Amino acid sequence: MPASLASYPCPDENIATLRDSLLPLYARLADIVDGKRKFDGFVETCELPVKFQMSPDVYPRLYMNFTQADLELLTAYASLNSSELLAQASTPLERLMIATIWKNGDLQKVRHIAEGLGYGLGRATSLDKKSSGPVFKQFGRHLAAPSEQPIADQHTLRAYRMLRDDHAGDKVHLKDTSTGDEIARYVAWVQRMARGDGLSDRLHAFDRSMFALGSATKYVLSPPRRRKANTY
Repeated sequence: MPASLASYPCPDENIATLRDSLLPLYARLADIVDGKRKFDGFVETCELPVKFQMSPDVYPRLYMNFTQADLELLTAYASLNSSELLAQASTPLERLMIATIWKNGDLQKVRHIAEGLGYGLGRATSLDKKSSGPVFKQFGRHLAAPSEQPIADQHTLRAYRMLRDDHAGDKVHLKDTSTGDEIARYVAWVQRMARGDGLSDRLHAFDRSMFALGSATKYVLSPPRRRKANTY
């Protein structure tokens, strides 16, 4: 019988303690799904170590409002090649930021985000098994409509999978990538819980909670090898 998270074997006491701290958080998430708890953030910052959370220093809240003209301009970037994208940077800050993106080998991700921004123009963005860059396309949709489109990444999707099947031994929980069709299912799941309340603050808090829950879950399922025991 597949091991649940509650019975998953942990290599030391510290990780077992972390595992046990996740169980009531998954219970709260289940209550949100069942309508017993308001859709909102469900993980307090004091409940999980900082290393598993979206630090506001690294991930400050995104406040971006795009006009229709902005979206028309930005979505056009989806069709540009890497050299053409580089040529779009004109101000010193833009050149610095595009250079950073280039250094990380992430120019192609800009195109996927730009495609996702088309959601704000009513354009369909395909999210299926064959979709390329689905996480970044969904991020573009989030930027275009932050009150209705959640962020989907490896951590939020891991928490979603774990709640759905509670099969801690399934190696799918260790994946760092996802397919477009899984992201589409996740987005629909979040939107059903949100019930269209139109509050980006609640969705933002929910995203951060899912990130922390999924990140800590990965650590429990696959802790890094250490030369000697220490605390997390």
